[in-house]
Amino acid sequence: MCILPLLAFLITVHYFALVKSSSSNEPLPTDLDSGFKVSLDLFVMSKCPDAVRCEQRMNDVLKTVQNISKVQTHYIADVAGQNVQCKHGISECLGNQQQLCMLKHTSPQAFWGFIQCQNQDITTVGTSSSAERCLDQVLSEVSHESVIHKVRSCFNGKEATQLLRESATFTKDKGVVKSCTMWVNGKPRCVHDGGIWYDCPGGPEVEDFIDSICSSYWKETGHWAKDCEDSSSTSKSVA
Repeated sequence: MCILPLLAFLITVHYFALVKSSSSNEPLPTDLDSGFKVSLDLFVMSKCPDAVRCEQRMNDVLKTVQNISKVQTHYIADVAGQNVQCKHGISECLGNQQQLCMLKHTSPQAFWGFIQCQNQDITTVGTSSSAERCLDQVLSEVSHESVIHKVRSCFNGKEATQLLRESATFTKDKGVVKSCTMWVNGKPRCVHDGGIWYDCPGGPEVEDFIDSICSSYWKETGHWAKDCEDSSSTSKSVA
């Protein structure tokens, strides 16, 4: 006759033990490969110095969280019918197109490496020599022959213009006008314009962006990514 009261007591004790454990400073559960990626959207212009500085900072961020991030660039330009005009001239439109071709037809690593390569000298962005040099740097001719063929066809065809038109339209629809504007997981996160960072509620430093990405990963999956184990955002994500 004492079994039911005893069972109720044990359940109650177990419940409070779980509550105490969840509110303690024990390590968060880690997830080695949930498949989820935090979206990192950069609204840029390929020949804009602010975009280059922004992408340099994001490169430092990705050294820690590249496995849980998905980077995509969107381009700021004026679309009028079939025509697209870019702030820094036709060479910038061509640079935007080249980067969009890489985004569509290659791996995330090759795409991002291509941008970092072009950023080494933005005066040459949009030229065929810059595109070929950076394509050769990130993809081996022998092992990626078919991919390289697709990329070159994109560089030199109508597809590139269409990609830029779609990207610029998307950017306009989102109301973004400043290069570089960064979103994390679909939400505005920070702007770098005129050589300064602003509208960055979580801070503009590398560690701040890592914290934001790690926190977004935790909120979406309920797990703490292995890449985030050293991040200071543990307390933020569960506050």
